[in-house]
Amino acid sequence: MIVDAHVHVWAEGWRPQWNQDRALASAARARGISLDEAQEFVRRTWDPDASGLIAEMDLIGQDRALVFRVDYGAVVPGQDSAVPIEEQNRLTSEIAAAHPDRITWCASIDPRRPNAARFVRKAVTEWGARGLKLYCAGGYYPNDRIVYPIYEVLEDAGVPVMFHVGPVATPPMLSKYAHPLHLEEVSIDFPGLTIHAGHGGVGHSRNSFGWYQEMLAVAEVHRNIVIDTALWQGMAQRDPGRFYRYLRNAVDVLGPERVMYATDWTNPMSPSNGWYLDMYRSVPEEHEAAGLGLSEEEKRLMLGGNAARIYGIA
Repeated sequence: MIVDAHVHVWAEGWRPQWNQDRALASAARARGISLDEAQEFVRRTWDPDASGLIAEMDLIGQDRALVFRVDYGAVVPGQDSAVPIEEQNRLTSEIAAAHPDRITWCASIDPRRPNAARFVRKAVTEWGARGLKLYCAGGYYPNDRIVYPIYEVLEDAGVPVMFHVGPVATPPMLSKYAHPLHLEEVSIDFPGLTIHAGHGGVGHSRNSFGWYQEMLAVAEVHRNIVIDTALWQGMAQRDPGRFYRYLRNAVDVLGPERVMYATDWTNPMSPSNGWYLDMYRSVPEEHEAAGLGLSEEEKRLMLGGNAARIYGIA
């Protein structure tokens, strides 16, 4: 089974205006088009029924995806998303219910919202969420006591918590809240909680590997922390040898059972990740010869075995 352990789907009104405006500006700048043209491009990135995601999975031979909701609506006071976050979560649960053999979903809510822990319990027990994503870069630390009631719910339910861990590229969100050191106390205080460190400390770094070394240093000691390799694609394209060195090092330090293949796929206009998946499935000869290859068991675990175990996928 091949599982992408970090995927998103979006629809109209699911992002707050400040976040949508930045997406428009980024699309216009990257493609040399007007804001009006960018608006049409962004519209085509919406995937409210996950049909674009399913098509991508079929194209590259991927069996399942872990779809994470993200709550950006409490980052800027007074600028929430048009579609309430509870409704976004409910709609995402319906997407997963429509594709039970392809999509597993995980909820999201900002812990500063009223009754956040109660909502998490509802998402898990009534809507079938298999985990929760927290985007701490929006203005709070993972070890802030405001989050602890949520961890208690998750630990009691036996489902993981996932964080964006690594530098961020969307002001006014701040990277300082997403540093791996802040996971340490959570790991100690909630030993029965699996902590999924999205991006493995890399985050949105363009020309560096962010806090990769710090991430491994923390996770090596705290064994209820696992990482994924979403957004490692840039390094894999620019310098495949370095990518394989970093991947091999992560497997050697943490063990293959704590590293998950992932992409951070976000919309049907994203370039296909088939080439990235192939880098795991078949390591080129020159990298094998350099001692950077992957055993069949390591591939099995990273490409789906770990995600299936951690997120309860049959």
